[in-house]
Amino acid sequence: MYLPKFALPQPFDRMMKDTKSFVSSLILYIYGRKAEFPNNKSKIMFVLSYMQGGKAQYWKNEAINLIAVDQEPFKDFTYFISQMEVQFGDLSPKATAIGKLKTLHQGSSSWTNIYYNLKLS
Repeated sequence: MYLPKFALPQPFDRMMKDTKSFVSSLILYIYGRKAEFPNNKSKIMFVLSYMQGGKAQYWKNEAINLIAVDQEPFKDFTYFISQMEVQFGDLSPKATAIGKLKTLHQGSSSWTNIYYNLKLS
């Protein structure tokens, strides 16, 4: 059976600004190659394998330790992703954006540069 090619996710180290992109790349890969991930456990283990460094490493280790003794720390893949977003994502994107706008100074940067950097955040 032919499986389409998708880019593998980049390793995740817990940076809030990278959480949404990391989750999107995981979902794209996992759902694009469903045959390789027949159950929730295989999806969760795949994601955990890409969590490295800092708080992400600690969170990964805790989850693996529970899975190793046949405990289910996450009821399903959707719940796992939601917990990951709570742990690492921006819980208040509006407040974050307001904070960035309040501290914004143009300096020698062009408006296009500032706009692009705000959009990436």
